[in-house]
Amino acid sequence: MGMALALTATKAEAHGSCPDGMWASRGSCCELGSEYVASKNQCMPVRPERRCVEGHLDDCVVAGRQLETRGSIGAGYAAELYKYACDEGHAPACRGLGRLTERGEGIERNEARGRELYEQACEGGDAPACTVLAEKMMGEESKQRALSLFAQACHRGDPVACGEYGVQLARRPEQIKQSGLYFERACVGGVGSACRALLERERESRSIEPARVRELLDRGCRASDADSCVQLGDAFHGGILLPQSSAQAALRYRSACDVGSASGCLRLAELTAAGDGVTRDLGRASELYTRVCQAGVHMACERATAVGAEAVREGAVSAQ
Repeated sequence: MGMALALTATKAEAHGSCPDGMWASRGSCCELGSEYVASKNQCMPVRPERRCVEGHLDDCVVAGRQLETRGSIGAGYAAELYKYACDEGHAPACRGLGRLTERGEGIERNEARGRELYEQACEGGDAPACTVLAEKMMGEESKQRALSLFAQACHRGDPVACGEYGVQLARRPEQIKQSGLYFERACVGGVGSACRALLERERESRSIEPARVRELLDRGCRASDADSCVQLGDAFHGGILLPQSSAQAALRYRSACDVGSASGCLRLAELTAAGDGVTRDLGRASELYTRVCQAGVHMACERATAVGAEAVREGAVSAQ
């Protein structure tokens, strides 16, 4: 967002004086995608809703996704924008409208109509819509078409579809070698579980260098795959293939815990209680054990009580 330039210039002057990448808006030079707002005396981004009704269909989807976060009223407006763009042939908008229609958010619920919209979006070239349809078909008697849609969506650029297609290929002995190619695409595209699956596939087929283990688990962890984070943490903590480092292990366990992994929280609790790789903090350790206890790991319930009591005793002693 840049401040308006040449505020006193006429429109004609602005047209001639604006540098590349800027345009004349109400006599001032603004970056593309923004316009001069007199009340603010500066250039401000054009709201995507407004760009949508002016015919910029990609902005209908941008605005719709923003509106969906604002509750039922926002979802209703989002549905209108998606419908406008979908009727104009914009496939991603049809997918957005299908999602809201299927769930009954901001529009009357109609699962059959929602599916029709996914079909329309997929036929229009929207890869994620094809992936959604394929996932639905895997639970029906349409598995062959589902596989075809996963492959189609993958080749159109949806990494989630690549990962799902890889999973299906890995279940077929005659196609298991091909699965690695799809896991690789999915992993590079940010699907964390695919990085872990690729690691397992490579381990089965050949010996693997420690650097490759770290690369794949690190990619998976950065993509919020909790199991990748836990495995990488274990490798650091135990010095398995990687230089031993409790501090590095704690970082990975924390990442796993942050995305809801009970095993990640449990391991982090143990390190925190012992002061191994992190500052010893019995109160924090007790909180982590309690979280794991609430996830159904009964052993952690006992540890939460014991560590919490120890924290109270240590606090009383230090206060004397």
